[in-house]
Amino acid sequence: MYITITITIKSTHKETNNSTVILYKNKFIYTYKDRIVFFYMDLCINFANPVECYNNLLNKCAGKFCHVEVTTAIDVSMLRFLLDSQLNDCYAPEQCQTVLNNIQQLQGEIIVAFYILFGDVMSIRILNQNEENTFLQPPTSPIYETLTLTLDEEKIYEVIKWNIRMIGRSYDIPRAVLLLTPFSYPTSDRPEKFFCSQVVMYMLKENNLLEVEDTLDMDHMKPDHVYEWLVQKIDSIKEKDDTENGEQ
Repeated sequence: MYITITITIKSTHKETNNSTVILYKNKFIYTYKDRIVFFYMDLCINFANPVECYNNLLNKCAGKFCHVEVTTAIDVSMLRFLLDSQLNDCYAPEQCQTVLNNIQQLQGEIIVAFYILFGDVMSIRILNQNEENTFLQPPTSPIYETLTLTLDEEKIYEVIKWNIRMIGRSYDIPRAVLLLTPFSYPTSDRPEKFFCSQVVMYMLKENNLLEVEDTLDMDHMKPDHVYEWLVQKIDSIKEKDDTENGEQ
């Protein structure tokens, strides 16, 4: 099996013993050996309850869930590579460069979250179980309810790059406020600004992770709506897989 890897001008690769070695700024990252099976990684979509770090009056008005964001575990060397590869295409290069600088000394696997909070901008944070602030800890119950999509590593790297390109985009306050009303302000193209559930839906659609119906108003979906829609999608996929595997 041949594996093709696309890299930026700052990176190099070479073939050795039927494998591809990636070098990032002359530092070893990974060796991709020929293999029959793909490696899979989890993309976690975390729905926050209005408790702990999310416990405020505004969040309690949102519904069962007050926020949604995505997390995944990734080797920090690969994250640096992906950040660097998107610097010329991302919305906020300076912010991405700051993130890149801040993780230069980290090693091994880390958990990253891509998120946007009310009135803020699209951001990334590193999660650590040893942090006292629950906002900086990996998502666990009862703060979050998590739905997981298992993707092959090539696809999840594409999803991470998509989120990196969104870093720095502003919060869409008008559309977020409209979520509290029956009125919507849909757009035919991807908006320039986002609220949390909106950016998750566009991520799912633009990366072809799940089929998003044309009739679905992604610009008017609360976290509750995304959760209900996603549960139905996941259940439908499981039912189809069970049928194909003869388990029903």
